[in-house]
Amino acid sequence: MITIVLLILAAISIVMLTGENGILTQASKSKEQTEIGKYKEALDIIKPGLDIEKATKGLTEEEYLNRYEEEIRKDKIFEDASIIREENTIKVITKEGYIFIVKIDKETEYVGKDDGSAVKPPELDIGDIEFSYNPSTPTNGSVEVTIMSKKELEDSWIEYSSNGTSWEKYEETIIANDNGVIYARLSNEAGTSETTATGNIQNIDRLAPKQFVPKATSTSNTITLEGSTEDTEATDKDGSSGIRVYYFSSDNGSTWLPEGGQEGTSYIFNNMQQNKTYELKMKAEDKAGNIVETDTIEHKTSGIPGLSEGNTTFSYNPSTPTNGDVEVTIETTVDGYTLQYSLDGTSWQNYENPIIFTQNGPIYARLIDEVGQEGGIATGNVGNIDKVPPEVSVSTSDLTQTSVKLNVKATDDNGIKSYTYYLNNELKTTITTDSYTYEGLTKGEYELKVVVTDSVGNTKEASTTISIIPAKIEELTAGDYVNYMDKNGVTRPCIVLWDNSSGYGVQIITMNTVEDVEMGNGTGTEQQSQVYFNKAVDCYNSAVSKLNDIAMRYLNTTYATDARCVGSDPSDKNAGDQEYFISDYASGYWSEYDGMFKAESENYKKDDKQMDTLEITPSDKHYWYAAHMIFDDATGIKAALYARYNNTQLMFWTRNYTSDSNTLAFRPVFTLKSGIKITGGSGTGSNPYTLGT
Repeated sequence: MITIVLLILAAISIVMLTGENGILTQASKSKEQTEIGKYKEALDIIKPGLDIEKATKGLTEEEYLNRYEEEIRKDKIFEDASIIREENTIKVITKEGYIFIVKIDKETEYVGKDDGSAVKPPELDIGDIEFSYNPSTPTNGSVEVTIMSKKELEDSWIEYSSNGTSWEKYEETIIANDNGVIYARLSNEAGTSETTATGNIQNIDRLAPKQFVPKATSTSNTITLEGSTEDTEATDKDGSSGIRVYYFSSDNGSTWLPEGGQEGTSYIFNNMQQNKTYELKMKAEDKAGNIVETDTIEHKTSGIPGLSEGNTTFSYNPSTPTNGDVEVTIETTVDGYTLQYSLDGTSWQNYENPIIFTQNGPIYARLIDEVGQEGGIATGNVGNIDKVPPEVSVSTSDLTQTSVKLNVKATDDNGIKSYTYYLNNELKTTITTDSYTYEGLTKGEYELKVVVTDSVGNTKEASTTISIIPAKIEELTAGDYVNYMDKNGVTRPCIVLWDNSSGYGVQIITMNTVEDVEMGNGTGTEQQSQVYFNKAVDCYNSAVSKLNDIAMRYLNTTYATDARCVGSDPSDKNAGDQEYFISDYASGYWSEYDGMFKAESENYKKDDKQMDTLEITPSDKHYWYAAHMIFDDATGIKAALYARYNNTQLMFWTRNYTSDSNTLAFRPVFTLKSGIKITGGSGTGSNPYTLGT
């Protein structure tokens, strides 16, 4: 009895350990669930990063799955796993046989465990996979690729790849747009074949044959056109199918012969017109249907005999120079054709009698046959009727500060009689020599003119203009125009404001302003009044020196010794900027500001008066003068800076703190270095003097 009880207890223990719900069975399932979770977690962790790439970089479905497969293969946990890429899914079979399905926009799915009964597909031998191509002949379009297996597939299927890395399940014909290798392998639930079969698409050719230049030869009624080329060399994506046929055209490609083309590289056009230019072309077509068409070449057929000096004579009566008519006779040694003449090469008449010329000109002769086809043209020329003035050109030499030589080159079929020379339209002399020296010249621009008379009285004039320029800066005159290159390399058109006779040296002013300058800010509230008042006073008192300092930014010491703002004293640019205003009143606004503001400066009047005298056009902007003033009006004392533009005075600061800051243009004045040379120009507004060292 005791033995039976023990056996029953042992049986119960075994069931508890190994039964469906036994301790060992449950432990095994728990371990398996842990492993499945570990693999699923590894597959899921890849997804968020790829989703971001898809959103930011616009990954296609194909690119997304390619990247997913690449990341799975990198993970060491899957190094022994089978990774099967299907059309829009990835199947992963771990070494334990766990099967997972990865899809876009879906969670990774665990679909079960391979129990090990599945067998991998058979390995491939040569000839197991058959590739067929449609079309199989050269084409410039796409190719349909069909893949067939000679092995019994059963539960396996064919996969294909264009790069040997990314594989897709073969389900229908593949459309190939480029030449290249295509791979195939067998696959089933257990994995893929280790070996692959290889196909090769090589009949796609979208490359036109190489360009070529045909050549033409002809008779009077035939043209032989010939040329050849070769197909463009193959590339990775396109083959070279070879030339199939050639076509030929004599009407610039409107019509092509022969119909359907020919293999031969030359063709004869018959029944062509004589002396006619034809526009010839060829085209070559390769076996894939690609065509290259040549550029047009022009070719003229030969014609009937042409006239020349050897077989044609033009006689002129008289043959010596004359101012009357000339009789022209034409004779030719060529028989069998009608002789014609033309005065313009276009309108033709049959020659019967001598032709009368009233003026010089060409005469043309040709032969025509019975149907009007013409031969080559011979040309005569009546050149002894002299109604044409001589050809004249002039040049100058030996230019000094006071003289210049005019040289004349004159040609005439019948000789030159005389030369008449003028200076600024004033007659100087008539002589028979072809040069003349003008003397006693001073600074300025001159027109030199000559009138040439030929032996029969025809005249022709020619002229040129010269400038006598000062030898050095000291000879410039107020009002002369000068180009000045400033410190920054900018060429500034200027006017001489003061010449050497002024005692200030030679000073030039820019014709235009060079920049905008802000002078002061006296605005503010009553609470801020002292701060803004002090700023306004400081700016007012330093205005002259500040403006003169700005001028120095444009000083080029190669040409000038000093720079100042217009309106400052031309002899001392900072003169009058030291004294302070002292009121004569015992009380009131004036005495309140005694010694605070610099006194009024009237130095600007020197430049101002000189600019008016010289009629120097004001700038189109208000611009600062380096001068200031103190004055009184109904609101009290006011401080002001001077600006030029219709003599406007601009307010700078007021006691009531209401003035705006002022931004006006700036116009500098430069004192030129003594001894600087004048190297060109005429000193006018359109041709200013240029400076040199």
